[in-house]
Amino acid sequence: MYYQYTLTHEKTVRVGWVETSGQLPPGTTLTLKGDDRIWTVEHVAQIAATQPPDTSWQVGGIQGRLRL
Repeated sequence: MYYQYTLTHEKTVRVGWVETSGQLPPGTTLTLKGDDRIWTVEHVAQIAATQPPDTSWQVGGIQGRLRL
């Protein structure tokens, strides 16, 4: 399943879809593929998607698909 997360690292904020087997609770720390920074889950959307999101566009700072 794909869940939309708001992730933070210091003052940097990212919003994007992450494929996980279940929702990661706020406060969870993780690293993203190709990025050594430690990110903290600040918010998770309650709606999940079964297909990867369309990442051909970016609107309002949404990063599209992020990979763990």
